[in-house]
Amino acid sequence: MNRPELSSERAVALVEGREEGTNEEVLAAWQTLTDSGVVWTLPGPYGQLADALLAEGVLLPPQQRERRRLTHWMEIGCPNTTD
Repeated sequence: MNRPELSSERAVALVEGREEGTNEEVLAAWQTLTDSGVVWTLPGPYGQLADALLAEGVLLPPQQRERRRLTHWMEIGCPNTTD
């Protein structure tokens, strides 16, 4: 199932604990912030935790995630953007 992308603002609120979410939503927030690079601009241990999650394979590096997305699109067929 395709989930809508999280905004950076909501993702930050989820990882900081200012907004509640499911484990899946919080993990998606970490991935969103890693993909966008925002996590490296956050204060304190956020970047260190993102590094640890990447090292453990919990998060995918942005390039690997993009390759996975492209492979998925090729499997299901790219949407027609000429309409």
